[in-house]
Amino acid sequence: LTILRMYPMDFEEFMVANNVSDTTLNMLKEKFETYSPVDEFIHQKLLYLFFVYLIVGGMPDAVKTYIETKDIREVDKAQRDIVTLYKEDFSQYELEDKKLKLKSIYDIIPAELNKQNKRFVFTVLDKELKFDRYENSFLWLKDAGVALPVYSVDAPVIPLMVSKSTNVFRLFSNDIGLLASAYPAETKIELINKNGEVNNGAHFENAVAQQLKANGFELYFCKKKNVGELDFVIEMGGKVVPIEVKSGKSYKSHKSLDNFMSVPEYHMEKAYVFSVGNVETEGAVVYLPIYMCYLLR
Repeated sequence: LTILRMYPMDFEEFMVANNVSDTTLNMLKEKFETYSPVDEFIHQKLLYLFFVYLIVGGMPDAVKTYIETKDIREVDKAQRDIVTLYKEDFSQYELEDKKLKLKSIYDIIPAELNKQNKRFVFTVLDKELKFDRYENSFLWLKDAGVALPVYSVDAPVIPLMVSKSTNVFRLFSNDIGLLASAYPAETKIELINKNGEVNNGAHFENAVAQQLKANGFELYFCKKKNVGELDFVIEMGGKVVPIEVKSGKSYKSHKSLDNFMSVPEYHMEKAYVFSVGNVETEGAVVYLPIYMCYLLR
């Protein structure tokens, strides 16, 4: 018996579904490997498609609906049907185990991600909550593939799991489209139109978390007093690699990342910054367009 863990469609699969050619996909791989900028016209086209992906996500029914109708409201209906089925499932398990708070936790994921301090604060559910009492709820959502926790590490050193803190984490949605389904249709249209007033930082981070997880990485984040906070840290080739996700125009401003990179005992040789900018390198920092996150394997 081989058990396969299934994930929502990633951005590469979304591009294929939307008829992006093999030539373009091969070009992106080559630009990623050589750190060369993508032609500006193609760059803008792919950015637009990525913003559509932030709304549609990777649930096959939602993707199929988008391709057939190109109507965000129809996509929204498909997503809400999926969420309704999730919640019916939650109800059955909550009846069996009174300690499970699956619906409550699932419902506050969008709000928690939008906060400045993105760590999941479970006392939002109930001031008297103790994490150890409801830890099974988080594990249930994680194992069911409905939520994606990213745990804190005390220090970004190999192996990361040794300093993992199981009760400090950020909780992402398993699918960026289902996260977006919690927002009004108007907000989604503004997001696709790249309206600067819409805060898409949480969407960008959720999409990156979802993609890296599907690519086989164990995800962590790190926050240290007087140093700063890293969005994600992963292990690649026996090294710790920090990843920053920037949704704004000032993506080259990353004080926390610079602070972490300058600590000798962390041995950080390379860092990635995902943003709306094009491919570029500055010292040990590699700037990549947000749509290229699927290439990090």
